[in-house]
Amino acid sequence: MLNQLDLDRLEHQSTPDPLMSLRARGEDPPEARIPAWVESFRALWRAGDGAAISALLWYLVNVSGEENSRVVDAVIQAEPGIQEAYVTLYDRILKEGEARGIERGEATVLEKQLRLRFGELPEDLRARLAHAKTPELERWAERILSADTLEEVFREP
Repeated sequence: MLNQLDLDRLEHQSTPDPLMSLRARGEDPPEARIPAWVESFRALWRAGDGAAISALLWYLVNVSGEENSRVVDAVIQAEPGIQEAYVTLYDRILKEGEARGIERGEATVLEKQLRLRFGELPEDLRARLAHAKTPELERWAERILSADTLEEVFREP
Protein backbone atom coordinates (compact mmCIF):
# COMPACT_ATOMS: atom_id res chain seq x y z
CA MET A 1 0.00 0.00 0.00
CA LEU A 2 1.08 3.53 -0.66
CA ASN A 3 1.97 5.16 2.63
CA GLN A 4 3.72 8.40 3.58
CA LEU A 5 7.15 6.80 3.13
CA ASP A 6 6.23 5.77 -0.41
CA LEU A 7 4.96 9.28 -1.15
CA ASP A 8 8.14 10.79 0.26
CA ARG A 9 10.27 8.41 -1.82
CA LEU A 10 8.35 9.29 -4.98
CA GLU A 11 8.70 12.99 -4.25
CA HIS A 12 12.46 12.85 -3.63
CA GLN A 13 13.70 10.45 -6.28
CA SER A 14 16.14 11.35 -9.02
CA THR A 15 13.59 10.80 -11.81
CA PRO A 16 11.16 13.59 -12.74
CA ASP A 17 8.80 14.15 -9.87
CA PRO A 18 5.62 12.26 -10.75
CA LEU A 19 3.49 13.24 -7.78
CA MET A 20 4.44 16.89 -7.92
CA SER A 21 3.57 17.13 -11.60
CA LEU A 22 0.24 15.43 -10.91
CA ARG A 23 -0.49 17.62 -7.90
CA ALA A 24 0.29 20.72 -9.94
CA ARG A 25 -2.31 19.59 -12.47
CA GLY A 26 -4.92 18.92 -9.78
CA GLU A 27 -7.16 21.79 -10.85
CA ASP A 28 -7.15 20.75 -14.50
CA PRO A 29 -10.13 18.82 -15.88
CA PRO A 30 -9.63 15.02 -15.77
CA GLU A 31 -9.03 14.77 -19.52
CA ALA A 32 -6.18 17.28 -19.29
CA ARG A 33 -4.46 15.33 -16.48
CA ILE A 34 -4.05 12.13 -18.49
CA PRO A 35 -0.82 13.29 -20.17
CA ALA A 36 0.66 14.10 -16.74
CA TRP A 37 -0.21 10.60 -15.53
CA VAL A 38 1.32 9.08 -18.67
CA GLU A 39 4.52 11.11 -18.30
CA SER A 40 4.78 10.20 -14.62
CA PHE A 41 4.56 6.49 -15.40
CA ARG A 42 6.94 6.84 -18.37
CA ALA A 43 9.56 8.50 -16.14
CA LEU A 44 9.31 5.68 -13.61
CA TRP A 45 9.40 3.06 -16.38
CA ARG A 46 12.54 4.58 -17.90
CA ALA A 47 14.14 4.63 -14.45
CA GLY A 48 13.28 0.95 -13.99
CA ASP A 49 11.54 1.70 -10.71
CA GLY A 50 8.98 -1.11 -10.51
CA ALA A 51 8.20 -0.44 -6.85
CA ALA A 52 7.36 3.19 -7.60
CA ILE A 53 5.24 2.14 -10.59
CA SER A 54 3.30 -0.24 -8.34
CA ALA A 55 2.91 2.46 -5.69
CA LEU A 56 1.69 5.01 -8.24
CA LEU A 57 -0.72 2.49 -9.75
CA TRP A 58 -2.08 1.77 -6.27
CA TYR A 59 -2.44 5.51 -5.67
CA LEU A 60 -4.23 5.94 -9.00
CA VAL A 61 -6.67 3.12 -8.36
CA ASN A 62 -7.36 3.69 -4.64
CA VAL A 63 -6.73 7.33 -3.80
CA SER A 64 -6.63 9.69 -6.76
CA GLY A 65 -10.29 9.81 -7.67
CA GLU A 66 -9.30 9.87 -11.35
CA GLU A 67 -11.24 7.96 -13.96
CA ASN A 68 -8.63 5.27 -13.60
CA SER A 69 -9.65 3.03 -16.50
CA ARG A 70 -9.03 5.84 -18.99
CA VAL A 71 -5.74 6.76 -17.34
CA VAL A 72 -4.56 3.14 -17.18
CA ASP A 73 -5.50 2.61 -20.83
CA ALA A 74 -3.48 5.67 -21.84
CA VAL A 75 -0.51 4.62 -19.69
CA ILE A 76 -0.48 1.06 -21.07
CA GLN A 77 -0.77 2.35 -24.62
CA ALA A 78 2.25 4.60 -24.02
CA GLU A 79 4.28 1.99 -22.09
CA PRO A 80 2.88 -1.54 -22.70
CA GLY A 81 5.27 -3.08 -20.14
CA ILE A 82 3.36 -1.37 -17.34
CA GLN A 83 0.40 -3.65 -18.01
CA GLU A 84 2.07 -6.47 -16.06
CA ALA A 85 2.39 -4.26 -12.97
CA TYR A 86 -1.26 -3.23 -13.32
CA VAL A 87 -2.47 -6.82 -13.68
CA THR A 88 -0.38 -7.85 -10.66
CA LEU A 89 -1.86 -5.01 -8.61
CA TYR A 90 -5.38 -5.79 -9.80
CA ASP A 91 -4.96 -9.47 -8.89
CA ARG A 92 -3.67 -8.53 -5.44
CA ILE A 93 -6.59 -6.17 -4.83
CA LEU A 94 -9.06 -8.87 -5.90
CA LYS A 95 -7.44 -11.48 -3.64
CA GLU A 96 -7.38 -9.10 -0.68
CA GLY A 97 -11.03 -8.22 -1.28
CA GLU A 98 -12.00 -11.85 -1.57
CA ALA A 99 -10.17 -12.77 1.63
CA ARG A 100 -11.76 -9.86 3.46
CA GLY A 101 -15.20 -10.87 2.17
CA ILE A 102 -14.70 -14.42 3.39
CA GLU A 103 -13.63 -13.15 6.81
CA ARG A 104 -16.68 -10.87 7.03
CA GLY A 105 -18.95 -13.78 6.11
CA GLU A 106 -17.33 -16.00 8.74
CA ALA A 107 -17.67 -13.25 11.35
CA THR A 108 -21.35 -12.71 10.49
CA VAL A 109 -22.19 -16.40 10.82
CA LEU A 110 -20.22 -16.72 14.06
CA GLU A 111 -21.88 -13.64 15.54
CA LYS A 112 -25.31 -15.08 14.73
CA GLN A 113 -24.39 -18.43 16.30
CA LEU A 114 -23.06 -16.69 19.41
CA ARG A 115 -26.24 -14.60 19.74
CA LEU A 116 -28.44 -17.66 19.38
CA ARG A 117 -26.45 -19.56 21.98
CA PHE A 118 -25.59 -16.84 24.52
CA GLY A 119 -27.94 -13.92 23.79
CA GLU A 120 -26.99 -10.40 22.77
CA LEU A 121 -23.26 -9.79 22.56
CA PRO A 122 -21.46 -6.95 24.31
CA GLU A 123 -20.18 -4.22 21.99
CA ASP A 124 -16.53 -5.05 22.67
CA LEU A 125 -17.03 -8.64 21.49
CA ARG A 126 -18.91 -7.50 18.38
CA ALA A 127 -16.00 -5.15 17.59
CA ARG A 128 -13.55 -7.97 18.19
CA LEU A 129 -15.46 -10.17 15.74
CA ALA A 130 -15.56 -7.37 13.16
CA HIS A 131 -11.77 -7.01 13.19
CA ALA A 132 -10.83 -10.68 13.56
CA LYS A 133 -8.82 -12.59 10.98
CA THR A 134 -9.64 -16.08 9.73
CA PRO A 135 -7.49 -18.06 12.23
CA GLU A 136 -9.21 -16.40 15.21
CA LEU A 137 -12.66 -16.79 13.68
CA GLU A 138 -12.03 -20.48 13.03
CA ARG A 139 -10.75 -21.03 16.57
CA TRP A 140 -13.82 -19.33 18.05
CA ALA A 141 -16.16 -21.25 15.70
CA GLU A 142 -14.70 -24.53 17.00
CA ARG A 143 -14.98 -23.44 20.63
CA ILE A 144 -18.64 -22.46 20.35
CA LEU A 145 -19.47 -26.15 20.02
CA SER A 146 -18.26 -27.02 23.51
CA ALA A 147 -18.14 -23.71 25.41
CA ASP A 148 -20.61 -23.03 28.21
CA THR A 149 -19.92 -19.29 28.31
CA LEU A 150 -18.83 -16.48 26.02
CA GLU A 151 -15.66 -16.20 28.03
CA GLU A 152 -14.74 -19.79 27.11
CA VAL A 153 -15.22 -19.04 23.42
CA PHE A 154 -13.00 -15.96 23.52
CA ARG A 155 -10.36 -16.98 26.06
CA GLU A 156 -6.78 -16.54 24.96
CA PRO A 157 -4.86 -19.79 24.40
